[in-house]
Amino acid sequence: MFVRASQQVYVNIYELGPWFPMTFGATAALMAIGSFFSAHVVAHFGMRRIYYFAIPVFTALSAVWLV
Repeated sequence: MFVRASQQVYVNIYELGPWFPMTFGATAALMAIGSFFSAHVVAHFGMRRIYYFAIPVFTALSAVWLV
């Protein structure tokens, strides 16, 4: 979905017409780095440990935003 809609978003909404290739490439590079980092975090800590940590954190943050 990102690949299909990114040109319309970058060009029409952010008005980055000639800069689209550079911004698209930078976004793709950051997504790749994030995916690589995420894989290493999961390999180091394990998915179950991350899950048991993340659910209370997300619940608490949602409660704060609700208030």
